[in-house]
Amino acid sequence: MDIGFKDIKEIVEQGMSEGEQFISLGSEEGNFQVIQIGSGSKSFKADQQGIWLGADTFTDAPFKVDMEGNISITATEDASDTAIRFYDSSDNLAILIGF
Repeated sequence: MDIGFKDIKEIVEQGMSEGEQFISLGSEEGNFQVIQIGSGSKSFKADQQGIWLGADTFTDAPFKVDMEGNISITATEDASDTAIRFYDSSDNLAILIGF
């Protein structure tokens, strides 16, 4: 589902009218600079570079996808239990890398 800025603004306005608390939406024009859930190593972020998990910056993130669709995954120090799984459109395991 594609949610445009006007849809998000309506959702926030509805939430505010029902007593929910919203801290920030970004600019009034609807151009988000950064979307963030969580903080530090327990965060999901998105900006003009792409999306990433587990770090404050795109560069330091152990998992990231740039705007061209390139995926980068850096294993933890204990990589013995790291596995990457790819599934086909029928949800069948197609490729397994790791353990």
